[in-house]
Amino acid sequence: MSGQGSYVDDIKIPGMLHAAFLRSPHAHARIRSVDVAAALRMPGVEAVLTGDDILGIVPDLPTRSMSGEWEVDEFKAPEHPALAVGKVSYVGQTVAVVVAQDPGQARDALELIQVDYEPLPVVLDPWEAASSDSIPIHDELGTNVALRIHHDRQGEDLDKAFAQADRIVEQRYDVQRLAPVPMETRGLVAHYQPEDDFLTIWASTQGAHRVQRQTSQDGCVLSERILMSELDFPEAKIRVIAPDVGGGFGEKGGVFPEDLAVSYLALKLGKPVKWVADRQENMLGFHGRGHSVNVEAAVQNDGTILGIRLQIVGDGGAYFGNSTPGPPYRASHRIIGPYKTPTASIAVLGVV
Repeated sequence: MSGQGSYVDDIKIPGMLHAAFLRSPHAHARIRSVDVAAALRMPGVEAVLTGDDILGIVPDLPTRSMSGEWEVDEFKAPEHPALAVGKVSYVGQTVAVVVAQDPGQARDALELIQVDYEPLPVVLDPWEAASSDSIPIHDELGTNVALRIHHDRQGEDLDKAFAQADRIVEQRYDVQRLAPVPMETRGLVAHYQPEDDFLTIWASTQGAHRVQRQTSQDGCVLSERILMSELDFPEAKIRVIAPDVGGGFGEKGGVFPEDLAVSYLALKLGKPVKWVADRQENMLGFHGRGHSVNVEAAVQNDGTILGIRLQIVGDGGAYFGNSTPGPPYRASHRIIGPYKTPTASIAVLGVV
């Protein structure tokens, strides 16, 4: 370690402002009201935004497209708003953002925002979420099943394999959700230069081109500028710089609500805006890979596998982010492993 690295938090631009996000303490709750008046009166505070303030201006964050080479039977995941509108669906969801002249002022102002929550029933178990009578987390979907995959790999008849087996081995395996803990948390700096009509983003990311594309697509965070000028804002007008990145472990491969909100604020305020997550935010903002698997294997006494039935339920959290569909999809292809398995049936449900 020579101390010569340059990370997102090392970026300093004259006049730069600092953002801080208010996050939901509830797993599921309706938002009756958000009062930001006291926060706006705090010294150094330049803006406070809620979901209602950017509704129709900053689009929801899209999930990964499952078209093309992805072999899925059904995919209808909800899109994630930059700031919650109407209700929250997980602990840590962004509800409001404060922008101030220094990070301490922004964090202090968060404590003055008053949110009236009406707690709603929660769904914590993925098998419960997969059931037809489960309470939908997203009413517009009408179900908590967002992803369905079914592979019938029956070189021979599966029922016949089970009938001929010396024994049937059954087991359920639960693989817990995880939260990556990189040394450097997520963060970005967004700087709009109106004289060049150009937005520069410094991001702690594993996918700079994805940040560029998803920040610009269909106007995205730049739609207020489009409404004002009736001009498009192409990818060529956005530069994303990934400086030194202090670890990622998969969580920095996509675009997050904070990225959209901070980029929009840089455009709206005409000043550079920085946000760097603290450790708690980093733990709340991204989990992954929670799987539960029911296995039935038809085997012979010598260890030969005749056939397997597998049911996988993937815990996708409240929303399907850019990387969420990947693990359950790949599991459906890889779960047989290196073993010769003449016949198998593999069913995958990805749930919210």
